Amino acid sequence: MLKVKDLQVQYITNASGEKTAVVLPLEVFQELLETISDLDEDSDPDTGLLLQASLQARLEQQRKSVENGERGTTLEAARQRLKL
Repeated sequence: MLKVKDLQVQYITNASGEKTAVVLPLEVFQELLETISDLDEDSDPDTGLLLQASLQARLEQQRKSVENGERGTTLEAARQRLKL
């Protein structure tokens, strides 16, 4: 993993001294491209998220129920079941 202090950045400036471009060693540039590519592949925020098997099974069951048009329990029915 690259650290900012290790980037060996060089700046190109205009006549007013404003930075207009950056020069990086090729090796650093290639590593940055690989990092960006890796981030793009993992753009799903849930990638790598480990779920307990029981929770994963419940979520899958719920997904299938929704696909079949089932709507679930009303708030009042849930309150009664939970004795709230």
